[in-house]
Amino acid sequence: EWLVSSLMPAEHCDTFTAELKAFAANPQGVRSEGDESVSDLMNRAETCIAAIHGSEEVANAAVDYALARLGVSAELAEAIKASTTVEPDTVVTMSVTRNTFSFGIDRVDQTVSSNTNAGQFTSDFTGAGQHIYIVDTGLFINNNEFSSHFGNRATVLQSFVPGENAVDGNGHGTHCAGTAASNYFGVAHEAKVFGIKVLGNSGSGSNQGVINGLNAAANHAEANQAQGVGVISMSLGGGANTASNRAVNAIAARHAVVVAAGNDAANACNFSPAGAGGNVDNSRTGCANNDQCSNGVISVGSVTFQDARSSFSNFGQCVDIWAPGSSITSTWFRTGDRNPVNVQGGTPNNRNTVSFVNTISGTSMACPHVSGAMALFLQKNNGDVRAARADLLAFAQRNVVTGLSNQDENLMLQVPKVAENNSPTLP
Repeated sequence: EWLVSSLMPAEHCDTFTAELKAFAANPQGVRSEGDESVSDLMNRAETCIAAIHGSEEVANAAVDYALARLGVSAELAEAIKASTTVEPDTVVTMSVTRNTFSFGIDRVDQTVSSNTNAGQFTSDFTGAGQHIYIVDTGLFINNNEFSSHFGNRATVLQSFVPGENAVDGNGHGTHCAGTAASNYFGVAHEAKVFGIKVLGNSGSGSNQGVINGLNAAANHAEANQAQGVGVISMSLGGGANTASNRAVNAIAARHAVVVAAGNDAANACNFSPAGAGGNVDNSRTGCANNDQCSNGVISVGSVTFQDARSSFSNFGQCVDIWAPGSSITSTWFRTGDRNPVNVQGGTPNNRNTVSFVNTISGTSMACPHVSGAMALFLQKNNGDVRAARADLLAFAQRNVVTGLSNQDENLMLQVPKVAENNSPTLP
């Protein structure tokens, strides 16, 4: 949803109308010029829409023009067009709880919880060649210590938080990136990870900023990844917002979009973007012939080391899969509560400990486990997003998560391992 805070003066409409006619005559001739902000262009579009009293045909053409000028992808453009009758912009936040130790990586490569952090992770895939976009509080990689966490695979890409650069001053985004792709705590330890800042150092941001970040991730992947596909990881959420859900669903038609279910111990369908989930499996009732259902936003709930739903985790039909989210140790933006952390087998420079780590809890921590796994499945399937989503479901353990109702999808994340090179068959 692109929010319009005020209408531009009427004289702008004449110029815009002339440009609109030129666009109608030659839609492919319009390119992003980079000389106007999103709000400027959308203000101009909305002004002209208002001038013709809301004609749907011209309104859609006006929005098409503005989006084309911005270089917005076709999938996201459709979502924005569907959302030009605007809901109020709302605050989205990340929510975590501190705790003591991590078990996540050890859990998702085996069928039984060991109740410990064994420090071992086995998969036939590494995420090599894949791009993971952490749409969050940015990344902190401004310290020599991070060469041991990410090597040269992490990039601070862009900020959509007014007055803040893309460097993480909170820790949340860096923690999520570590779980998705760091050397010692990450699922896809050879994937490239990109930080897009849509939440400020305080941990909050706006839906407009989030959708800007989504667009930036999609555009970057399409321009820079070999198959033009990215994993977009969103450990954030707020109140239900139709436009936000439409936007992530639109992007999920081309990319793997993974979102946190939320930490309100409530129905995930009542929150966004978690409410866009619950549609990754076409076999669900009502989804078999529905393109909206096949788009496949992946909403992730959190479990404990005992495979029980975390007490804080949202639940319900909008949650697609479950992953470890309680007491997860990962990278941090400064020296954390556990400094240093023992790493079995030593680090590349032969140390036995790593610093700049922290242990926290939330569906925000569960989400990047699945994001990393999707990078593995994309590698396995040569960038085919639908096949990767199908593998995510096929490899998942069924009916091991406790504390769920009959309305919940009971699937526990599992990564592809050497002995399971071929995809299992869905029951």
